[in-house]
Amino acid sequence: KELWRLGTPDKTAGEYRHGFAPDPKKPLHPEEYRIYWGYHDFPTDFPNGVNYTVGKSDVSKDWNYVHWSVFGPSYTRTAAVSANMNNWTINFEHASQIEADSSGTLTIQLAAAKSSSGNTDVPSGSLSNFTLQAFINDQGPLNFDVLWYQSSNCAVRSGISCYNIAKKLAFPGSWLKGGWNKVVLSLPFNKNAVYVQYDALRMELN
Repeated sequence: KELWRLGTPDKTAGEYRHGFAPDPKKPLHPEEYRIYWGYHDFPTDFPNGVNYTVGKSDVSKDWNYVHWSVFGPSYTRTAAVSANMNNWTINFEHASQIEADSSGTLTIQLAAAKSSSGNTDVPSGSLSNFTLQAFINDQGPLNFDVLWYQSSNCAVRSGISCYNIAKKLAFPGSWLKGGWNKVVLSLPFNKNAVYVQYDALRMELN
């Protein structure tokens, strides 16, 4: 049974903030992702980080097209920012109690991911491989390993879809509860070598 889905599985991050939406401030109204990444100032857009509530939030406004670990420096911001950056939260409500023998699956599809290998196709730097972690109600982590040969410099090259990666993360149904639940998606803290761009996420309970 699908509990919730975030985004559209189309192999892009285009439906999110600063994705396919046209920029009304530019003469030809280009899609926002095509504009220099530093123009979209994440700390201004999300001063308290990303805190998304299923059924209430809007993916085009409340979910950024890039999940940064560090933002900047850029021409608009001279100092890098790491606060409220690497951990993103998804809140969702489950109306009924969870059966003891149930099992869950969190599927994460990435439109792109960047490690310290960048676009080089060789393992380089201390974070040529890194792990995107998911915590469900503080249980976990569930690990999504991104390897050096899956890395691409997508967002900083004005891209919205590069090397696609997906993983199904299984967890005990007992991690969930009736009422409000949360998922935290966590990148390594304060590491400017890594970021991810989500295609879509889905949670199921069997």
